[in-house]
Amino acid sequence: MTLARWSVLAIAILINLIASAPEANAFPEMVRHGYANCVSCHVNLGGGGVLNEYGRALSLEALSTWGTEKEAQTAYGLFTSPEWLNAAIETRALGYALEQPDTLTLSTVLMQADAEAAVTLGGFSVVGTAGYFETEGAFISRRHYAQYRLSDTVAVRAGKFYPVYGLMIAEHTSFIRRNNGFDQAQESYNLEASYVGENWSGFITGILESNERSLYNEEKGVALSGSYFFSNRFKLGLSAQRTSVNGNTPRVLLGAHAALGFTSRFFYLGELDWVDQNSKEGWTSYQRVDLEPIQGLHFFVTDEWVDSNRKVAGATHRFGPGIQFFPRPHIELQFQAQWQSTSNIPDSNLGIYSAMLNYYL
Repeated sequence: MTLARWSVLAIAILINLIASAPEANAFPEMVRHGYANCVSCHVNLGGGGVLNEYGRALSLEALSTWGTEKEAQTAYGLFTSPEWLNAAIETRALGYALEQPDTLTLSTVLMQADAEAAVTLGGFSVVGTAGYFETEGAFISRRHYAQYRLSDTVAVRAGKFYPVYGLMIAEHTSFIRRNNGFDQAQESYNLEASYVGENWSGFITGILESNERSLYNEEKGVALSGSYFFSNRFKLGLSAQRTSVNGNTPRVLLGAHAALGFTSRFFYLGELDWVDQNSKEGWTSYQRVDLEPIQGLHFFVTDEWVDSNRKVAGATHRFGPGIQFFPRPHIELQFQAQWQSTSNIPDSNLGIYSAMLNYYL
């Protein structure tokens, strides 16, 4: 890129960071601190969404570079929520540039602007979101469900949410999320049973109705996911999903995933999925290696590829370095450069440069 292009990109990123704000997501890499499951920090047993009070405290103790105890609380401690209520305002925005051989395209996207609340009485919780979806220019509820914990380890859930599958990372544009049907605002209507223990966890989800926004609309089926946590920093898992439309042309996903905390400051995330759809077989993959030299500041490299329709479009490969920064509770910044190419398509090389701001109250 020329100096002029870098200047334009920097200005676009700065404008995006000032003008927009974004979700308290699940972080599977928390295994490096000894957390085997998402339930420690989230109301949702499968991870993601509104944090409980322990999760907010941990955002200060384990994630952020600076901060105070009051700062980590809901709305910075300006008011005290009753014990039965957990709530948040969640926003996520992105500024990015796409560089092709002869063009540079700059864009900003408000990926999420939601309010979420969870009411918990005993073992019973009701959770719901309401917010703006920029793609359609409409207000939607991304997820809403009821969850009942029969015991400390066993629970059931019904409503609209993502079936638990794989790493469940926040980056919905990754191949393992978007190409497998877990893109933004594509939650389905499900019935789920789960076991979340000290070392073992498992989820079985009946997919009752796909979201009309889903890449795989009108599909119904079942998803399975299980994982094992060991040595206080390592987690390995397997997932499977089979769906179909009216019992025809089934789509099958099979995958393995890993979250490996080699130390509290160095970890690896990986997922590999095989898909069989319409008699076409293919693969999607995600790898991330991450180093945190000081708490809250991450340097990482990601590598992704997908070849779900190799005969037509070939395999697409995407890789590149990035920086993730949690300066204080409630705030996440991420900058990344990626280079993408697709075999069988001439002049398909892309440079993808992005800046993301995630903010929640």
